[in-house]
Amino acid sequence: MAKRQPRHCTRRVSSHNNDSAVSLTLTEAEHPSGTLFSLDMNAATNNIAFTLPALTTGLEYSFVVSTTAGSGVTLTISAPSAVLEGVAVCDNNSEDISGTNFIIAAAKAFLGTQINVVSDGTLWYIQAYCKCNVADVSTT
Repeated sequence: MAKRQPRHCTRRVSSHNNDSAVSLTLTEAEHPSGTLFSLDMNAATNNIAFTLPALTTGLEYSFVVSTTAGSGVTLTISAPSAVLEGVAVCDNNSEDISGTNFIIAAAKAFLGTQINVVSDGTLWYIQAYCKCNVADVSTT
């Protein structure tokens, strides 16, 4: 049997903290497909918001919460229009995501929360694994 060669994965990691508010509109040029965003959210009052780039087939991003959100801090992932479709799997239930903005309420983005998005050129498909309750997430 032939020995398998190890698979090498190159993934760009982009770390963000909320010492000041983060409101970032992503571009594929600055944040190529496969970028992992590590979110240090422990400051008390500065929200973190990302707007996804234009729909491009195969474009994907991951967001992980590396410190639990401070007392007044929300996390928002937005699409350029109402093209987010997917599901949030929370501690006590799951909820459909359909709209423009996916929001985790103040102080509810707990360490270990993970959000993955991928585009087929028509929609942004989103999967959110949240350690909070379903009442703490919403879509607008």
